[in-house]
Amino acid sequence: MKMKQLFSKTVLTTTLALVMLSLSQKMAYAQIVNKAIKNLGGTGSSSPAQAESGLLFGTYFVRLWGTTTTIGAFLVLGYFIWGAFDWLTSAGEKGKLESARNKMIHSVIGLVILVSLYTIIGVISDIFFGTEFNILKPVFFFN
Repeated sequence: MKMKQLFSKTVLTTTLALVMLSLSQKMAYAQIVNKAIKNLGGTGSSSPAQAESGLLFGTYFVRLWGTTTTIGAFLVLGYFIWGAFDWLTSAGEKGKLESARNKMIHSVIGLVILVSLYTIIGVISDIFFGTEFNILKPVFFFN
């Protein structure tokens, strides 16, 4: 029982650390012009025109969606590993084996849902927004 508690605390701590890390990113709003780093300051910085056109919303939405899918993927992987660990430590007991199998099946279902949601949002962005807002081809800040 102690291994389950330790594993669940480890998964919770790792997930919390990833969430805090993803939320700690801050943007610089100063006029920085650096040829090596594009889209920071100068002509590529945030402007009222970008906010009016929806480009700023699209950028934030892609960031939020990327963070959410990354956290979801880590949770699915952690839940699958937890189920596999329970499977290995079940020692042939039917109840524990069934519980471990259910955890692994649920994690695979979660992965299918995550991938299908990613695809559905990609199709919706192509239909409604065209090439300007394509979540399947995100633009990163340091390209």
